[in-house]
Amino acid sequence: MPTRRLIAFLAALSGVSACAAAPPDDGVEYRIIIGFADPVRGDDPLLLTRLAPAGARLRFAASLSASSHAYRLNCPDIPACDRALEALRAQPGITDVQTDHIKDIR
Repeated sequence: MPTRRLIAFLAALSGVSACAAAPPDDGVEYRIIIGFADPVRGDDPLLLTRLAPAGARLRFAASLSASSHAYRLNCPDIPACDRALEALRAQPGITDVQTDHIKDIR
């Protein structure tokens, strides 16, 4: 009997955590890699504010090296992401912006 209660409790608990999860963002999300001319701290809030293209949201994901960092770029639609990528490529100090084609296992 205690085993059944434990199973029921765990099942109820997993349902609660599923309800508490944040809903996915609307729009389009690209995983991108930005290469910088000089080493930078990829998660620096001032850098993220400077890099964030108008109408898009840029979130730090991981550092690949001192001058290469991965980000998530959220846009309302694909044309907005294309414009955001071009705006990033035009910024001084950025040597490369590319989409990351590694499969996201989330």
